[in-house]
Amino acid sequence: MITIFIGDNDINLSIVAKTADPNAQLIQQVQTLIPGTYYTSLSDLHTIENLIKILDQADSIVYNPPKIWSDLKNGFSHQQCWTEFYCMYFNDKKTVIGLDNIETPHKVKMLELVDERKTSAKQLWVAGCSISHGIGVDKSDRYGEILSKKLNLSVSFLTQSGASIGWAVDQLLRSDIKPNDIIVLGITSTNRFTFMDNDGDISHVNTRYYEVHPEFNKVISLDILSYETNNNFSALKDIHKLINFCFKTNVKLVLAGLLIDYKTIKYFYDLPNYTQCYGVKGLNLNNIFLDLGTDNRHPGPKSHQYYAECIYKKLQNDKT
Repeated sequence: MITIFIGDNDINLSIVAKTADPNAQLIQQVQTLIPGTYYTSLSDLHTIENLIKILDQADSIVYNPPKIWSDLKNGFSHQQCWTEFYCMYFNDKKTVIGLDNIETPHKVKMLELVDERKTSAKQLWVAGCSISHGIGVDKSDRYGEILSKKLNLSVSFLTQSGASIGWAVDQLLRSDIKPNDIIVLGITSTNRFTFMDNDGDISHVNTRYYEVHPEFNKVISLDILSYETNNNFSALKDIHKLINFCFKTNVKLVLAGLLIDYKTIKYFYDLPNYTQCYGVKGLNLNNIFLDLGTDNRHPGPKSHQYYAECIYKKLQNDKT
């Protein structure tokens, strides 16, 4: 058994290695190792190629980083970069201990799901933007809650104000969805996307977001939202991923067009179990919904009741 402790070329690494095994030896050049305990660093071995040759002989690698790397300059350490890379490189090939010392900024938040399964029995899932989230109405009045009561099923809401189709589909595909569950995807406008900045803050970006945060135009130009073909391409791909998933897992799916206008409906109207809910009274700003919510921007209770009825009818004629 060959165990190699890897870190910086400081006294701390030798102390840790010799605490584990008093006979631990320092490696400073490429050599053929015999069973035992060793410790080394990229600085000791001088080149990445030498580091690879040594680590490749190990049965077990123990990563023990210092509090501050000896070559740290302007926030970057060459030793840390390549030491961590090769610890991760060998992770599926050998036993590697200490990888939890590697920082992965915001990884948990990147994969965060906004809701979870409510029951081990069959249930309903609702995913989408602010309309599906119920902005402007009481929670009990949103279409997902109405549908939940009509179906007598528990419901989980994978929804966020301003969310894109891609974000909603991703939330669904990574959730604990089981055969016979029912999914309702509230299809929103296609000119939006999700963005995480270097501080780990997630933004759901659409035209409204640029109005509130005009400085974001310096990060990503507002022009990105004007490429209709690309927007529809991305949305259609994501929706077909969900259709494929539901077909293969025996999950019922209804696609509800909540913010699909005359420019985009041609890409979605013929999707299986699609129902167009947007524009029930017309397409002028003041009549695209049956009524308005408390914020005078989103659909009100009558609209949500209408959405629930449309979706329920589709479920009665399920084609998936």
